[in-house]
Amino acid sequence: MKTIFYFLIISFIFLSCSTSHQQDEQDIEVWTKLINGGELQGWKSQGSIDPVVKDDILIISGDAGWLFYDKDYEDFLFATEFKLAENAISAVGFRYNDAASTEKEFNGYKVILDHNPDQQNTMGSISTVSRAKSLKSARIDNWNKLVIEAKGDHLKVFVNDTLVTETHDRKSDEGKLGIQVLNNSENVQFRNMQIKMLEEEDFLGPQIEDYMRSYSKIELHPLADTTNLHDWAQIGDAKWDIKNGVIHGFSGEKGGFLIHKETYRNFYLRLKFKIKHEDNSGVFIRHNPLDSALVSTDNAIECNIYDHDGYTHEYSTGAIAPIARAWSKMIDYENWNDMEIFAFEDQICMYVNGVKSSEAHLPEKFNQKGNICIQGGIQVFNGNLPSNIYIKDLWIKDFEDVPFLGF
Repeated sequence: MKTIFYFLIISFIFLSCSTSHQQDEQDIEVWTKLINGGELQGWKSQGSIDPVVKDDILIISGDAGWLFYDKDYEDFLFATEFKLAENAISAVGFRYNDAASTEKEFNGYKVILDHNPDQQNTMGSISTVSRAKSLKSARIDNWNKLVIEAKGDHLKVFVNDTLVTETHDRKSDEGKLGIQVLNNSENVQFRNMQIKMLEEEDFLGPQIEDYMRSYSKIELHPLADTTNLHDWAQIGDAKWDIKNGVIHGFSGEKGGFLIHKETYRNFYLRLKFKIKHEDNSGVFIRHNPLDSALVSTDNAIECNIYDHDGYTHEYSTGAIAPIARAWSKMIDYENWNDMEIFAFEDQICMYVNGVKSSEAHLPEKFNQKGNICIQGGIQVFNGNLPSNIYIKDLWIKDFEDVPFLGF
């Protein structure tokens, strides 16, 4: 009898676990509506806001506050459509592990919904984490699409079907969804709000920058001779010289490039640069074909060094142009600045003066070996005037023979 009893208990546990597992799989495959009918079931408000649902549309007005959904999410796809009045500012928060905190920026992520293009955190930016590129398709006082994908530490934001920003970040891995209203908004609206759970990541390796900086089996070594330019080819109109280990480039009337003779695909490169405001330069990586007399964003990845118009500069210093935008005003024009470039497989990450400036996963055609190039560029947004660039202390780690860990 005991044997039969134990068998029944074990069978019950197995069936329960199996049913639970099947339910989890079903949940992963299904979109769940977050606004049903005319009710705000599961939502709780904070602050001075007035949320109502009318004809399946969530309308929020008020001075400032949050509306949180009372459930925690880890890996998911979130989709909605939003419409803002002309002066309205809103945001969608996710993975807030302490929704009651007055310092929400420190325990979750916030996607900015703001039509004002002069803001540091433009439409679709993950506030203080990853700056979105400007999107001309965003429409004031009309419906726009928003999709947020959170998969492990990989975060993506799409606005109107365009990927506007992505990054890898580990500030929070689970928490609540929320909607914020600011600026005495008269009319912030959302419809077709839904979420789909994704299969959770079982293992997260180190982030690309932490892994490549600290990997002890490969040492940093100088990229080139610091006494001459024999390791470089010169193309274009720019004039180059080296003195006391400092490479100086003067663009001339048309600009040009220094092209390093070696090729790299997976690497960590660090350097120092000095440039005056409005002058134009950049570090191009994975330049290919190798015998090309041209260097451009068609055959290389541009890690930009160029500031010409403050917050409105689309791809300022630290950007991966024209793919990922950087924060504005990251450099010191009076002193040397630090730049770090991390390239592994399709992933590129940049730091300027110790701050992550941009990150992206690139098309397959750029996942190849290529030259590292220094640009001596003209001031294309300031009357095509010539400019100067100073670069020194170029050090590199070559990761080509290191196995890919899946960042």
